[in-house]
Amino acid sequence: MPKYPAIALFEFATTPAGAVVADAMAKAAPLDHFQVGTVQPGRYLILLGGQVAALEEAITAGQRVAPQPASDWILLPDIDPDVHAAVLGRRRTEIVDALAVVETERIPRIVAATDAAVKSASVQVLEMRLGDGLGGRGLVHLGGLLADVEAAVEVVRERIGDPQAVQTQVISNVSDGLAGAFGRATRFGGA
Repeated sequence: MPKYPAIALFEFATTPAGAVVADAMAKAAPLDHFQVGTVQPGRYLILLGGQVAALEEAITAGQRVAPQPASDWILLPDIDPDVHAAVLGRRRTEIVDALAVVETERIPRIVAATDAAVKSASVQVLEMRLGDGLGGRGLVHLGGLLADVEAAVEVVRERIGDPQAVQTQVISNVSDGLAGAFGRATRFGGA
């Protein structure tokens, strides 16, 4: 899996607005990773990876043509490798001592908050889901020792800022049944 020096993630309320911005971004700078698509309920995501200067150039070009501003966006110039891999779809199945389940209203926020949490507490990103089958929400599962998982959740809550925009639960001594189910898939009936 390639590692990009930086990533940027944009969420738009409508597909037409996102598509116009994505086109301008792709034309503006050389990007190592360019991924676009829709998530429920009718939102449009743009994920960029590459050199910081190229992403900044692409972002500026996209903002110039945007028919409406992004609902939310982030630029992470020094993203943690564990978060980076999770954003690109890597999933881990091991659960150490405790499991945090975190869900946010906006997708870019979960990435930025997870990056801050992983950098401040000794936890692993087990899985990150960006809107798929979640009604447009972001979801992350963090694993580690109970104290570290609890500390990571506090960092996430602080980073999100709005208590109504984030839901969290910490499960200690995860049951074999949940650990086994989690190891197979977190999406009902699928991978």
